[in-house]
Amino acid sequence: MSFHTELWIQLEEGRAADVEGIRDHLTSYLDRNALHHVVYNDLITAFSSGNSIFNLDGWSVRALLAEVSKQLPKLEFAARGVGEEIRDTWVREFAGGEQSFEAGPWNE
Repeated sequence: MSFHTELWIQLEEGRAADVEGIRDHLTSYLDRNALHHVVYNDLITAFSSGNSIFNLDGWSVRALLAEVSKQLPKLEFAARGVGEEIRDTWVREFAGGEQSFEAGPWNE
């Protein structure tokens, strides 16, 4: 299992993500899952610039993205993650507060 995930976010064209607007919920989520708050900063970077590196395994990043989608159901976005292992690559799409597509990872 890889504890380094590079994440790319692609938003629906012309849309912005107000991930900062759900900060309190996300930091509570991080606390409940014993994750450092630096993960929140990585998430903000990913949604604002399109790319970020997380010191987390892919499963945890995917769960965090599902949480973002639940809290921002009008936000449509796609995510691609790549871990340290060659087959630790995955894609997810979210719409309506739910995951609408998934592929990978191929190392599990």
